Amino acid sequence: MGIIGGLVWTMLSSGTALIGDAAYYRLELKFQQMIVATPTSPLAYAIGLALSEVIFTLPGIVLFTVLMALKTTIDLLGILEITASLVLLWYATSSIAFYTSTLFTYIRYTWAVVSLLTLVLGVLPPLFITRPRT
Repeated sequence: MGIIGGLVWTMLSSGTALIGDAAYYRLELKFQQMIVATPTSPLAYAIGLALSEVIFTLPGIVLFTVLMALKTTIDLLGILEITASLVLLWYATSSIAFYTSTLFTYIRYTWAVVSLLTLVLGVLPPLFITRPRT
């Protein structure tokens, strides 16, 4: 359970960290304005930013995957289910983060939102939604 939780937390944090990077690129570097002037599609830009966060968290993903392979016995269907769930989680949190990053006018506000969003999405659901075993 802890290994799966580590994988979920890693993917969630890579998605929510996109808020700070996307806002920084847009507000400080004016990178988004340069991309608009190129033939790059908005979808390619958003996916590229989201994939950059996954590459940054790749060591954690590899670590938890190796731990899962060593400590658990999961069949092929279970591996596919876990992979699909992690990809959907990454896509959902990256979409929320990219949209949220467009709402800020100052970069300093993004860091607090990243922490709060990670808390709300990553810590509170496992604590208060799961029922204890009886």
